[in-house]
Amino acid sequence: MATASNCFGNGELVMDLGRVVYIISIALQLTAGLLLLLGNTKTTKKEIISKFCTQHRWIFIYPDGSLRDYEELVKVAKTVWVNKIAFFYLILGYSTSVFSDAPSNKLFSFIGIIILSVIITRMSYKFADYKSHKCESIDFKNCIPDKGTAIISVDFPQKD
Repeated sequence: MATASNCFGNGELVMDLGRVVYIISIALQLTAGLLLLLGNTKTTKKEIISKFCTQHRWIFIYPDGSLRDYEELVKVAKTVWVNKIAFFYLILGYSTSVFSDAPSNKLFSFIGIIILSVIITRMSYKFADYKSHKCESIDFKNCIPDKGTAIISVDFPQKD
């Protein structure tokens, strides 16, 4: 089944079932990516601390309010940033696929995809690592933890 309509006086737009299904498919993929990006990747200090608190029952801080398990907080922040970048790439990839045609040389394309994916992945992890170390100035004495998490100030021998 095909329908035709005049496209701004320049020609006809023919829509067959295959094109309609393709448009619906890309629209659903983009919508899913946007929903994931908007709903699960908040990278504010408050959101990162909240995610950290949900993973720990007890949080130990030094008397000055700084976190004893700082490296754990950095890991949580890095995971949050990697997820945000991944969802962004998902949306960007789906959006740009609309403008491309399948290449004729599949092996060359496959090798190019692998090389570019490795480069982009390494750059993304370096960026996430950089951003995750921006959580240094969190004062847990003034932090409100999630339900079920206790913050305990204990004198430890020394900071690492």
